[in-house]
Amino acid sequence: MEQLKKAVRKSVTGRKMSDQFYVDGDVNVPDDKGDVGRIVYSQGMLRVEDMKQSGSYVRVSGRIQYQILYLAGGDDGGISVLQGKLPFEEMVYAEEEVLGMLWMKESSVELTVTIVHARKLRLRAMAELEIISQGEEEQYLTLDVEEEEGLCRRWKNVEILTLHKSCRESFRIKEKCALPKQSDPVGKVLFTDITQKRTEIRLISDALQMRGELSIFVLYESTEGKLGWTEQAVPYEGKIDCYGVDETMYYQAEPKIVDAMVDVKLDEDGELRIFEIEAVMEVCAVVYGEEQADVLEDMYSLKEQVTLEKEEIELSELVMQKACEYSMTEQIQVPELDDQVLQICHTSGKVRIEHTEIVADGIMCEGILQIGFLYIRADDAEPFEIWQGMVPFTYVAECRSAEAGMEYELQSTCGQPVVSLLGNGEAEIKPCWSFRFF
Repeated sequence: MEQLKKAVRKSVTGRKMSDQFYVDGDVNVPDDKGDVGRIVYSQGMLRVEDMKQSGSYVRVSGRIQYQILYLAGGDDGGISVLQGKLPFEEMVYAEEEVLGMLWMKESSVELTVTIVHARKLRLRAMAELEIISQGEEEQYLTLDVEEEEGLCRRWKNVEILTLHKSCRESFRIKEKCALPKQSDPVGKVLFTDITQKRTEIRLISDALQMRGELSIFVLYESTEGKLGWTEQAVPYEGKIDCYGVDETMYYQAEPKIVDAMVDVKLDEDGELRIFEIEAVMEVCAVVYGEEQADVLEDMYSLKEQVTLEKEEIELSELVMQKACEYSMTEQIQVPELDDQVLQICHTSGKVRIEHTEIVADGIMCEGILQIGFLYIRADDAEPFEIWQGMVPFTYVAECRSAEAGMEYELQSTCGQPVVSLLGNGEAEIKPCWSFRFF
């Protein structure tokens, strides 16, 4: 008895692989920079250059890029920055077989800087990363059998979410922004911070349309030796080729900035006022189609004994694809900030999801917002200082079809938080999160 079967492709995700490791290194201060007096701010970013499976392990290699903002000691005075990278190679244990494409889902770096002496620093970076593997499998549904006399059949209509395509592509961003005319032209760039402020992805014919904003902060020294800074939202737009997709399909996508730099260019007046931004965003995307099928559920014959062999398989059905925003206002006590705070010149925020759970009519996520801001003090000897802290949050995304056992994916980004100093050791924080649920 010949069967008519239908192949159904399904996306499968391997178990998360987590690892924590340390990278140490000594840094000598270049001759063209002043002695180190006091560290103002330091940050490290993990950049993965290669991931390969090696037996029961995944070999991860790359670099930790660092920026260290410091006040020069002695007679040099002023503020300066050290930039560089610490290479690393780490073997991450895989408890299960790697299914296919490897993808770094999360990473963080906590950088500790110790002053050995005025011309030498010791760096210790604690890095955490989380890797997943994305693969696919094929299942078969019996739709019908060849027509035979006296054969009676019963079908069941099912709605199936089928895998159309999975890919990991790089999206290059090249944009420009200019200093305001009233600002002094740039003499030397001291410190930069480029973050992913907002990203919208939409399926169009044969492509993923990318649209969003980067938050650009540049601290610089003017041609007259004065300190200046600018913080701007720089929009970008483009597309990634993804042949075969269209507007009727659904997708999961995780965009991450993996490299970014700022260069200063001359404007039409011959002054250094143009910032040229180049960034590389890596996008891991899985595209699905939705279709209906009449699956053969049962049959019998009026002439012969029919014995059926049945197999239970799991099919995916789309419950929700939703993008939403959540904002809050929180007042916190910051007694360590004295009355010498003149101006906040840069804020940053990063969301860390600690727990997610399906609740009645929705998905609850709990986490913390890691927030920091660079501010100017009324002290010419030590003009810059940074404050860092954490704010807990709880958010429930509405989903009336939510039920226990449902699989879901969650991505979150934080827009630039607004920080206002209220006086008397209080500050008001207004962050805004973007969530995407699948």
